[in-house]
Amino acid sequence: MALSQGGWSLVQSIAAELDAILGVTSGTQEALRIDLPFLESIPADWQAQWPELLGRPRPWPGVLGILSLLAGVEFEPDYSKATLAMRSLTLAEAIRRAAAHDQAFGLAPDPALAPAEQLADLMARGAEAVEAAFGLQRSRPGESSRVTAYEVGRVVLILRDGELHDRFWHWLDRAYYEWYRPWRESQAALLAAEEQRAIAGLGSREGEGAPPTAWLAPQHPLHTSPELQRVVQERRAQIYFWIQPFGLFDSWALGKGMVMLSFAEPGDAYSSFRERGVDLARRMSALSDPTRLLILRMIRNYAKDNTQMAEFLGVARPAVSTHAKILREAGLIETAQEGRGARHTINYGALRQLFAEIERFLDMPDEI
Repeated sequence: MALSQGGWSLVQSIAAELDAILGVTSGTQEALRIDLPFLESIPADWQAQWPELLGRPRPWPGVLGILSLLAGVEFEPDYSKATLAMRSLTLAEAIRRAAAHDQAFGLAPDPALAPAEQLADLMARGAEAVEAAFGLQRSRPGESSRVTAYEVGRVVLILRDGELHDRFWHWLDRAYYEWYRPWRESQAALLAAEEQRAIAGLGSREGEGAPPTAWLAPQHPLHTSPELQRVVQERRAQIYFWIQPFGLFDSWALGKGMVMLSFAEPGDAYSSFRERGVDLARRMSALSDPTRLLILRMIRNYAKDNTQMAEFLGVARPAVSTHAKILREAGLIETAQEGRGARHTINYGALRQLFAEIERFLDMPDEI
């Protein structure tokens, strides 16, 4: 599906879909946990194998995206065709294809490294080169290369000559055929409607030059990212509009000379995600006052009443009562009445859950 520089096309990608689903099942991809009923039916034994086969849970794992790129099936919608190409790839062939892919950046495998390290190093440098070519700057310098090197380390294990090859593909086949494919087939009308909407907005399934963008939602990256806007305007990349069943409206991924973007209309998933943000902000606001933080510190080990805390803090009892009420309504403390007074204890579980939810909401990268 190669187009001349600056062209655009509508695509589907089973590898990208499965990477997204793996992010959901790892428990990190909060934005996607909307209206996916099959998540409730995932067997516990399948879920338990996730860390062993794919390593630490992380937002948007990219193992299948990397594999599909190396196998040349990144825009293949058929599971059998895509995975047949991916599971037949050896480490030596992966290095050869990665070298050919990154040759445009003047990159080559480092002969001083072992083969597995060669592949990880080469693709990590390639990821940095892609972002630099598009003028993108990470919040944490070197994040792209660290994440890519880690992902490639997992890829090596599931290549044809990798030690986890047979187990991984049996595990993924089970997930696809038992619960993902039946659900995806139920989304056929939605996928067809998304395709027709994109064709109406673009004028056709593919074309040359910069694609029209007026039909995209205001929240779309081609409206909100100046860097991506320049890439489109200057025709420095192929633009692939990704037809997917999740209702994603702002997902995007980069490759050498290409950008893949979702384009769904922000709907229930977006509204629900905003509601989660409002709820998180409400609970976080309970921590935004230094007096309330001191109260939590004071009751971290033993319960205390308003009088004890007022004396320690040097404030009036009614002020302590008001602060305690805010913390209690946020679920961060528990209060027990004792006669005319009240004693407060910290809710460690609620605090830890709040911090964990913030990390998931922000898709914070793990320390790799």
